[in-house]
Amino acid sequence: MDLLPRAFVQVAEGESSLTVMQWNMLADQLANDFPAVNEENLSWNFRRPRILFEIERFNPDILCAEEVDHYADFLEPELIRLGYAGFFQKKPSWHRDGSAIFYKTNRFTVISNEVCHFEGRNQFALGARLLDTWSNKEFYVYALHLKANKDYEDVRVNQIRSLIRHLEPIDYTKSLILCGDFNSLPENPAHLEMFNNQLGLRSAYRDIFSQGEVPYTTVKIRNSLQKKTEDYIWLRGFQIQSLLSIPSLEEIGPNGLPSPHYPSDHLSLAVRLI
Repeated sequence: MDLLPRAFVQVAEGESSLTVMQWNMLADQLANDFPAVNEENLSWNFRRPRILFEIERFNPDILCAEEVDHYADFLEPELIRLGYAGFFQKKPSWHRDGSAIFYKTNRFTVISNEVCHFEGRNQFALGARLLDTWSNKEFYVYALHLKANKDYEDVRVNQIRSLIRHLEPIDYTKSLILCGDFNSLPENPAHLEMFNNQLGLRSAYRDIFSQGEVPYTTVKIRNSLQKKTEDYIWLRGFQIQSLLSIPSLEEIGPNGLPSPHYPSDHLSLAVRLI
């Protein structure tokens, strides 16, 4: 299947032992407001196999996904077939989509899982405490999707503060993976709340790109071209061995995403960890 060319770029010596992917998959319910994109490329039948292929080709040990609205009839059975199990939490109110965490069953044992709701809002953090039976290492992983719209940065700041308070009791010696669509640009207040946190978290891609975060994780045309960085992987207790490259604007094409060669308006992120 002809998807955007991408590859893992090694940044540290050593053999990677854990691959983590973060991806806002674009909910079927929300695949409509893309005036420059051919309707066929927005259809679920077109996007469905390409979503699966994007996961298969990078073969993550752990997948954190947002805007999932075909969990029971697509994502869960397909990933079970590939050796995964997972958790899903739907957003309340009118939304059909939610967030999911998948993990490989031949490697991880689930100690516990939870949903951390943000007061008075549809957003939440989905979390799990996992034991890696290959390394006997215990760690926590969370997937979240913060409030959208540029006018709600103060809401996102409060959601981050709520999450940090929730995570503070975790033993500092325990490793932590936090993935999501934060809907906040680099150096905006919500992003800075994460960057300046007291949990010892660091942004995986910022760690590598000394100039800052990657230039974009979503590229789309609404009234005009929108090129933004909103998706992040935050880590504690892991070393980064390699990370998934970001395709160029030329490779993405003038009409942005989704496209014939990519099924979501957000690019997946992935890291290989030591």
